Amino acid sequence: MTSRQHLLRANRIHGPGKSKSVEISFTRERLHANGVFSNVYSALLTSPQILPVAIKKCWPRNSVARKSAASTSTITNQHQQQVKSDDEREDANDGKAEISLLSKLKHFHIVSLLYSFSVKVDSDVCNCMVLEFLPTDLGKLIKNRNQRKIDLLDSKLYSWQLFAALDYIASKGIAHRDIKPSNLLVDDESGILKLADFGNAKKLKRSEEYPPYQVTRYYRAPELVFGSKRYTTKVDVWAAGCVLGELLIGKPLFPGISSHDQGKLLVDTFGYPSSEQLKAMAVEQRPRLIRKNARGLKTILPGAIVDSTAFELLESILRYDPSQRLSYDRILGHTFFDILRSEPIPKRRNGQRLPAIDFWISEETTQSDESK
Repeated sequence: MTSRQHLLRANRIHGPGKSKSVEISFTRERLHANGVFSNVYSALLTSPQILPVAIKKCWPRNSVARKSAASTSTITNQHQQQVKSDDEREDANDGKAEISLLSKLKHFHIVSLLYSFSVKVDSDVCNCMVLEFLPTDLGKLIKNRNQRKIDLLDSKLYSWQLFAALDYIASKGIAHRDIKPSNLLVDDESGILKLADFGNAKKLKRSEEYPPYQVTRYYRAPELVFGSKRYTTKVDVWAAGCVLGELLIGKPLFPGISSHDQGKLLVDTFGYPSSEQLKAMAVEQRPRLIRKNARGLKTILPGAIVDSTAFELLESILRYDPSQRLSYDRILGHTFFDILRSEPIPKRRNGQRLPAIDFWISEETTQSDESK
């Protein structure tokens, strides 16, 4: 961690300030997480307002600087210079699409993009995002419990917020395409969850084809597993259902060790898809898998662990035919979540009452997207 103060000019998106271009300063940079094409740092924004933030920097795919940056603790400790804003540059770098998309999204359950800026490191350009900071993520919460279930009330609280976020982006025709616990940021003290990492998100068009190799394997919808190139925002519904199931039983529902094995697990549970189901999933070639009768969800969601209300909800979400997966408004209003709407306001295991969220409706949703 470094206490060095950094001052630079950034594009204001949803952050404090009045003009489109503002000077920001931050300190206390610390490597928080690193990936293949991006690193995330925690930092303290000191101007124009003091607040904790996350800084995500995205490198070009063939970047040499990215490899060395993965082992460093700060974003600005290498030889670099700030470069022109995105709209003044012609070359496309990783992170631009995510910045563009997040600049159009504003919802309580989606991590807010406060500012964006670019820096040049040697011959590489690094596009950076200054984001809301939450101290942990759902994946870490699950891991820290050593595969023990998260408290049922918290499972309902966190999954409701996930579905609310997805309802909002689906109303805009956007598929996140990487729903998984580690992309769900959490303040466990207050019980707030926000959807993050829109690096793989896409506004889908019915007339276009998209690569099926999307979404982390365990949470991949069957249409993707079976190779469909014409899918909808319903892939996120499936993935979120898998996350909910994982919260309830303490482990992934479909932990395939390969893409082929993922298909086998689906067929074991739901049976070999019918011609009608394959057509509904826009799958052109029959999966090369052994035909089996469905064992059913009860084999992985035993009644001793998952009550009938939770099972009914998951059974309505985890379906081959995307059009038959429950809509977000019906999910959010499902009886499984009734306790979140009860009076007096329930207390969580940590003694805190539920956060002040309107659990009766999905905030800022339009319910207008046909793919939902």
